[in-house]
Amino acid sequence: MEALVRPYSAVPNQIENFFRVGSTLNNNVYMSGSKDGFTYYASYGNLNQEGILDGTSYQRNTINLKASSVLSKRLTADFGVNFSKSKINTAQEGYRPFDGQNAYANAIQAPVNIPYNELRDYKNPYYGLDGYYGSYSTNPYYILNEYGNEGNFDNFLTNIGLKYNVFKNFDLTGRIGINSVTGLTETTVPIFAYSDHIVWVDDLQQTNRGGRFSSVGEYGKTSIKNTNTDVTILGNYNNQINSDFNLEVTAGYNLFDRRTQSISGETVGGLVVPGWYNFSNSIQTARTSEWLKQI
Repeated sequence: MEALVRPYSAVPNQIENFFRVGSTLNNNVYMSGSKDGFTYYASYGNLNQEGILDGTSYQRNTINLKASSVLSKRLTADFGVNFSKSKINTAQEGYRPFDGQNAYANAIQAPVNIPYNELRDYKNPYYGLDGYYGSYSTNPYYILNEYGNEGNFDNFLTNIGLKYNVFKNFDLTGRIGINSVTGLTETTVPIFAYSDHIVWVDDLQQTNRGGRFSSVGEYGKTSIKNTNTDVTILGNYNNQINSDFNLEVTAGYNLFDRRTQSISGETVGGLVVPGWYNFSNSIQTARTSEWLKQI
């Protein structure tokens, strides 16, 4: 393969061209109404975002329902339900650019004559692992497209309330709320290794330039569920004694319960088959952990 030769002159807008144009599309529809003491509201929302880094995105769908009703002269009720489902793809992070994990950190190491509009073709022999110009850096588009950081999250929130006028000036209110968040995250790191990088040293000798980052492959998955339950009972007495004095007394009880459960696993020693991200593809026995916390 012939060498790719470039003039040493700055590429206009080089770093700017590393990014792509992001986009946000937000759609919402709702309906509401009321009749004979009953009110309601329902909505659906859809959000789609494409990030300024290749391969990054965010999608969310949301349903929201609310209603209230006057059940009698003394009793009123209200409830609400909100459910959202989100999917996110983020860029690989890392504080050391030469470890081959942080795409942006690798991007800003590039000499000024490297055009990013061509580097996006990271499977091209000139821009791949062995053809890339850098001795200690990685084509950032390889990182953005081959490393995986995906998360799926479900958020369920509901609350129900009742208010009863026990007698004149005294109301009793009860409310319960539940918030449950479930998340599943997956991280993937591909298998890759560089060919020998031969360089000239003193006395016109050739040697292999070591120190280049390589990967045996990784796969990790974490499932976490967090549930909060809040129960409140409140009594309120409010009496305007005269034009100068008002008596208000409030007493209540609150119960709050939080439970968090996490199950995670990761491969050990690398992957057997490239590109197959599964615990059964671990070279050694995959490592798992589980914990439960309650407050």
